[in-house]
Amino acid sequence: MNQMNRKMKKGIYYMKRMVSTVGMAGLLACTSSGRNGTDEGADAWREDFFYQSPANRPALEVAYTDSSRTAFEIGAQEYQLIGQLRSPHRLVDKNTAAPWLWLEMEDGDGVRYATDNNPEPARINLYRRGPYYCEIHWLDVRLTSETGRTAPLKGDVTLYCYPEKILADVAWHGVGDFAPRTMEVNGKVSLRYDGFQPFEKGTVQHFSFPLYGETEPLPPDAFRLLTGVNPVRYDRQRGCYMIGTHTGGGFQQKFYDAPNYYETATFRVANDRQKRRIYICQESSDGGDITEGGMVLDEDGHPLPLTVQVSKNFAGEKEEAFYNPTDIPFSETIFPLCLEPGESHTLTSLHLFQNWGRHMTKHWSSLGAWMDYFHSSTGVTETTCYVPFKFGGLGGVSIADFRAMSQTCFWNGQPQHDNLAGHSFLSYFDGKEWIHTVYQGTDYRSTGPNWYDISLRYLSADGKVQLTAHLFETPQSDELRSFFDVTCEVLQPLVIDDARVHFRLLNVASVIQALRFTRFAATGTEEIRLDPAQKPFPVRGVGLPAENCFLALYGDSTNERGSNAIVIRKFTAPSALKPAATVQLGAYRGVFDGDAEADTRMCLVPDADRLELKAGDRIRIEGCWLPYGATFDTKSAENTVRTDAENAPHLTEVGVGEKVSDLPVRVKACDNEARFTVAGGKNLIPVIVTGLTEWRYPRIWLREGDRWRLLSHSRNSALDGYQVFCDEDGAFGSVFLVPASLHPQELRVTAGRETPLPEKLPLTVVQDAAGRSSVIQIGSSSSAVRLQMPAPTLPVALDDEPVDFTWSRSEGESLWFTRRFTEWRCGGRLSPNEEEIDLEYWWDNLLPGWNEHADPEFLLLLAGSPFENQPLLALVDGEWQPLTADLQGAVQAVAVQSARQDRTLALAFSNTSGAVGRDGSFGLRLRAVDVPLHKRYHVRGKLYLLDAGPDVLKQRILSETD
Repeated sequence: MNQMNRKMKKGIYYMKRMVSTVGMAGLLACTSSGRNGTDEGADAWREDFFYQSPANRPALEVAYTDSSRTAFEIGAQEYQLIGQLRSPHRLVDKNTAAPWLWLEMEDGDGVRYATDNNPEPARINLYRRGPYYCEIHWLDVRLTSETGRTAPLKGDVTLYCYPEKILADVAWHGVGDFAPRTMEVNGKVSLRYDGFQPFEKGTVQHFSFPLYGETEPLPPDAFRLLTGVNPVRYDRQRGCYMIGTHTGGGFQQKFYDAPNYYETATFRVANDRQKRRIYICQESSDGGDITEGGMVLDEDGHPLPLTVQVSKNFAGEKEEAFYNPTDIPFSETIFPLCLEPGESHTLTSLHLFQNWGRHMTKHWSSLGAWMDYFHSSTGVTETTCYVPFKFGGLGGVSIADFRAMSQTCFWNGQPQHDNLAGHSFLSYFDGKEWIHTVYQGTDYRSTGPNWYDISLRYLSADGKVQLTAHLFETPQSDELRSFFDVTCEVLQPLVIDDARVHFRLLNVASVIQALRFTRFAATGTEEIRLDPAQKPFPVRGVGLPAENCFLALYGDSTNERGSNAIVIRKFTAPSALKPAATVQLGAYRGVFDGDAEADTRMCLVPDADRLELKAGDRIRIEGCWLPYGATFDTKSAENTVRTDAENAPHLTEVGVGEKVSDLPVRVKACDNEARFTVAGGKNLIPVIVTGLTEWRYPRIWLREGDRWRLLSHSRNSALDGYQVFCDEDGAFGSVFLVPASLHPQELRVTAGRETPLPEKLPLTVVQDAAGRSSVIQIGSSSSAVRLQMPAPTLPVALDDEPVDFTWSRSEGESLWFTRRFTEWRCGGRLSPNEEEIDLEYWWDNLLPGWNEHADPEFLLLLAGSPFENQPLLALVDGEWQPLTADLQGAVQAVAVQSARQDRTLALAFSNTSGAVGRDGSFGLRLRAVDVPLHKRYHVRGKLYLLDAGPDVLKQRILSETD
C-alpha cells in the first residue's frame, strides 16, 4: 500500500480543519461567484471542492497486507490499522502496534473467553466500499478460553470506516446454548456490557459503539426533508445521516417503462456553531437493490462537482448465508459535506437508473457479494464487475462479470446479457511458483454518471512488479469497450524463462463461466482451431504488432454467449520487446485449480524466450477488453481495431485552449471556453474539458456548416445529463458524451453562461375513425408528420388478439407502449429532442418452439405535410440514392426534403432489411430477429426533422446511429 501511504504523508486533509493558504489561493481562482448569500456562494463550497480534487481527497482504503491474506489493513487519513485474521485476532495500530480492539467475555461460571485465544482463522468481507465509506465485516470471530474451550458463538465484527473516524458493531450469532454474564470491549475504548440474554442456536445480539473520531451529531431539527419518504435521521451505528426514498419497480421497469426516472430526495441542512464534515447517505427505504448511480444538485438544480459513492446489494444469492441469511438488499449513495459554522444548504440527491439526460448512465459502484465487487453498468444493464481481491482466490480473476452489449438479445425478464467474464492482469511463473498480483488500492477520479474513470493498483506477491490499471468506460450502446492503460513497473530485477508461456500480462480465462472456446485469431494470424492434441498450448507465442492489433477467442458452440477479444492500441516495453499471444488449453502447472480439460486461457505475453527485466523497466499496454456477441467470427474485434485503435478518438486541432490528451479527449479551457476538432472512435466518446473556473452551465456545440448546434444532454430539465468534477489542479472540469465520427468534428465548449434550450418536438397520439391509435404526430400542426407504428407481425389469425396500442407518457415527455399477444410481446418508445426523436422497439417470445414473425415496418405518412409528393432518398453504404420503390437489404436511413427544401425528414434504424416507398408514405423495414425463448430483442433508431440538407443529415446519421 505504498502509494496510499505516500498520499497520507502529504498531510493535506484537515490541517486542524484549515485549508492551506496555497490551496485556498488556487481555489479562489477557480470557484464560481455563485448566487448571492451564504448558502450557494463560492465561499460555502470552497472546502468541499478543495477536498474533491483526487490529489486532496482524504485517504480511505482497505486491503490485505500481503498475499497470505492473514491480515488486512485500513488506510484512513487519520488512522492506519492492521486487522489480524489469525491469533491473537486484534485490531492494532499499524505504526505503533498499540491495540485498538479485542473482545473478552465471561460466562455464568466465571470462565473467561477472549478473541486473543482463538486458534481458528477469521476472514473479512466488505459489504460497502468507496472513497468515503468502507464497511468491513470481520467474520468468524470466536471467543476461546485459556484452556482451549470455545464459546458456541460466531462473531461478525463490523467496522464502519471513514477517513477521519471509525465506528464498530459486534454481532454474536449463537451456534449452541450459551449464557454469558459480561462482555468487555478493550483497546481504544474500554466498555463493559451486562444483561445478556441466553444464546441458543440462531439467536443474534448486537452491540454498537464508536471507536475513534466520532463527534456528537447535529440535532434532528437541523435537517428538513422537502422531498422523500422518511425524515432525515442520524444513524449512530454507522455514523452518517440517512435520507430515504422509495425505489419502485425492477430493472425491467426502469429500462422499458421509466428510463428517465430519477429517485429524488431534497433536504435542507443548517449547521450549528461547530465546523463539521458530515456524510449524507440516500437509501432506498423499502430495500430496493437496483440503484445504479447518484447525483447531487444545488438549490437551482445544477449538478455539483461532487464524486458520489454508490453501494448496493442484490438480494437472492445469499453469499453470506450464515451471517446474512435473508441477503438484505440495499441501494445507497453517499457523499460528504464540509459545513462551516452557521452554513446552510438546500440540496437534492438523486438515485439514477437507466438514463441520465439523453444517454444511459455509466457508474462505478460497490456491490456486496461473496467478496466486495466493483460493479459497472450501462444503464441498468450490468456490464463489468471488478473484484479487488480477485474472484476465486489469489490466482483467480479480476473481472467476474463481463457482458457484451452486442449480444443479440437480452434476458426476457431483465435487460441483461450473458456473462463472458474471466479477465485478469499480470501473473508469472518464477521457476518455483505462480506469482499473482495483490490489490493495493483504488483511485477514484469519476464514479459517474457520464463515465467512470478509476485506477486499480496492484503489487506482485513477491514485491517485484507494481501494476497500475487506469480504466474507463462510457455508456456506449452498440458495444462494450472497457478501455485500459496498464503499466507494469519493475521494482526488483526479474528473470523469467519460457516467457511466452510463463509471463502473462493480460489473461482471459474460461473457467469462471465454463465457456468452451474452440478457435483463436489475431491480427496477422488466420483462424487457428484449438487442437486438444496440442495441449497445453495449441497457440504458443504468436507474434503481434506493437500497435493496432487484436487477439480473440471464439467458437463457443456449447453456450453460444459470444466471444472475447483484447484490442491493443499501443504496446511499449524496454529493449524493443514486442507482444505475443498464447492460448492455454486445459490445466498447466496448477495455474488455477479449477481448470478443466476444455477450459482455455488467452494470454498477452512478451515475444521472448527469456525475459530479463531490471528495476525501473516499464511495460505499458493501452487498449480495451472487448467481450462481443458474435460466436464464430472476429468482425467486432477487427472493427474495434479500426475505430478505437487505428482511428481512436483524438484531437486534430485546438483553436482555443490547450491539448491535454487524445484518449480520452481532454482539453484545458481558456477563460471558460475551448474550441477544438476531434475525430475517431465509435458510438459515444467522452470529451473532457478542464481548467474551468465555473461549474454551472457546461455546454457543448458542434459546428454544422455555418452554424453551431447545441449538443444538448438534457432530457427532464435544462440541467440534467451533464457531469462536472473538481480536477487535480483545483479547477473544474466537465464530461460531455459526443457521438463519434471518423470525420473531424469541430466542437466548442463554454461554462458559466446560461443557454436557453429550444423547444422539443411535440408528440401527439392520433386516433383513427375506429379509435385505433397506432399513429404518432410529430411536430406542430402546420408542419407535422406522422409515424405509423408497426402492425402485428404474427403469421397467424389475430381475431382474438388485442391489436390496439395503449400509450403511456413518462418523464422527459416520452411516449411508450407494450402489446402482449398469445405468442409474443412487443413494445416501443419515442423520446423527443429538439430536432430528432429517439426511437426504441423490442419484441420477445413467450412460447417454446415458436419464434417466427414478419419484418416490422415503420412508416412515415406524408399526406398534408410539407414533404408530400417530394423525391425520396435512401442512405446505403454511406451515400444517398433515389428511393423509387421498395429496396431490399441493409438501408441506413430514408429521407425526404420539403417542397421548399428548407427542412429534411428522415428515419434511421440500426437493423434493417430494406426500405419502403409507397404512395404518400415511406419508411424502413426492420430485420425480424429470431428470438429464443426467454430472450428479448431490442433495437434503437432515430427520426430526424431538422432545418438542414441531406449532407448535414448524413453526417449526423452516420455518427448517431449504430
